[in-house]
Amino acid sequence: MKSFVRYVFGFLVRLHPPEFQREFGVEMLWIFDESIAGLKPGTSSLNVCICLLCDAFRSALLQRLMREQKKIEADATMFVQIGSFGLISRAVQITFLVVACLCTAFNIVLFLYMVKPRM
Repeated sequence: MKSFVRYVFGFLVRLHPPEFQREFGVEMLWIFDESIAGLKPGTSSLNVCICLLCDAFRSALLQRLMREQKKIEADATMFVQIGSFGLISRAVQITFLVVACLCTAFNIVLFLYMVKPRM
C-alpha cells in the first residue's frame, strides 16, 4: 500500500508547475519517505498518508493559482480583451454552473416526487 500511496504522491508532485518541480520535487518526495519511515508504532499510517496527500494537492493547487495570477499581472495591459478570464474567474464560473445544475436536478426530483400518484 505504501508504494501505491508514494506513486499517488509523486503524481501530485508532478501536478506542480515545472519550475517548482525542479526546485522542490525531489525534496518533497524525500520528506514523504521520511514521514512514512518515521512513523511511531501505533500511529495510524493512513492518517499520515491522507494528510501528506492532501497537503501535496493543496500545494499544487496554490502553486498553479499563484503562477497564473503572477502571469496575469505581468501580462496586464490597460485594456482587457473580452473573454480573457483568469483561472480564478473560470473556477468561479464552473462552480456556479455545477451549483445551478445540482439545483435543477433537485427541482426535477422534487417535482417528480410531488406528482407521483399516491396509493
